[in-house]
Amino acid sequence: MKTILMKMTILLLASMLLTGCGTVLSRTSDPYAPPEWCSCKGGQKPSRIYSGVITDAKSFTPEGSVVVIADFPFSLTADTLYLPLTIYEQFIAENDLQAAAQKGDISTVSKRLAGSVNINAQDAYGHTALMSAAWAGQTEVIRLLLEKGASVNEQNRYFGTTALMYSVDKPDNVQLLLNSGADANMKNSHDRTALIIAADKSNTAAVKLLLDRGADVNVIDEDGRTALSVALLNKRGRPQKDIAIAQMLLDKGGDMNVTDSHGFTLIDYSLGVYERGSRPGHIGNNAAAVSLLLDKGANPNKTGGCYLSPLMVAAEVDNQAAAKLLLEKGADKNFRVQESNIWWCGFSLKGKTALTIAADNGNAGMVKLLKDAGAVE
Repeated sequence: MKTILMKMTILLLASMLLTGCGTVLSRTSDPYAPPEWCSCKGGQKPSRIYSGVITDAKSFTPEGSVVVIADFPFSLTADTLYLPLTIYEQFIAENDLQAAAQKGDISTVSKRLAGSVNINAQDAYGHTALMSAAWAGQTEVIRLLLEKGASVNEQNRYFGTTALMYSVDKPDNVQLLLNSGADANMKNSHDRTALIIAADKSNTAAVKLLLDRGADVNVIDEDGRTALSVALLNKRGRPQKDIAIAQMLLDKGGDMNVTDSHGFTLIDYSLGVYERGSRPGHIGNNAAAVSLLLDKGANPNKTGGCYLSPLMVAAEVDNQAAAKLLLEKGADKNFRVQESNIWWCGFSLKGKTALTIAADNGNAGMVKLLKDAGAVE
């Protein structure tokens, strides 16, 4: 009894003090999900201690004091209320087959499989042992589980992720799963396929494997993006890898005319837009990607987010190399925005041209380039 009370006390203190993934919201989050899908900031090992007090304290600023004052007692109360469930999940209900699969403990996995264990049993988040092994990159465990008949296309509970989606960082594991019947075109709850996820992670080998196995190159996710879109978004600063992926996707029939839910085009992405759709920014700014798209026949005058033409976006981000390419391909140097402003652009655009945008942003070199090409205000 004393041991149990001691464990409960330690867990309560930990939940009060440790930085974690929040409280109630993390009950419906996948602990294997990437950080952008939840507030988790941990390493490879998912935490099931529902905490957030230190996180709250760190955000205690004059501007955020109201949020902290409201959330601090909430975090503490929720962590305390969930303590029995936390103990149950971590010390009683843990599936040792999944835990061993995640750790790569092939001996324990083999022993459990030799018994009466359900190889496709799911934890509270809907993970099977195969998903756990795939998430952790445990190739030999994946091989063993597949040989023993593990279901390859199961999806977890909250995000609909499959073992194949978890494996896109490890092309060898992608190959294993595809050889065992993994469906390359299954979608998760964000309408993303393994191909979109692989392109987003700039994994060239995984993209090639998936394309060779019939992955649909033009699946559109909930943000209106395809694999080609996320490759050209270029937010990781690895343009050469992303351009190689974009080339493969285009060769397989990738749609160059796709626009996302905010109206941004592939050239917008190449020149730079913010991650969730906003006014042009400085992520990407990649003339080589613009060149690739134009060589494949992309329209140099197709307006995108905020009703800007590609040349106007190049003027905004001061990408003179891209501007020259666009002008060579027939971009309208005097295109003027006719539409009213869209709310997410954050500034008035009506009546703007590439030249006025370049001047407004103090891009003197761009102003000269456009004037030399015959642009007028």
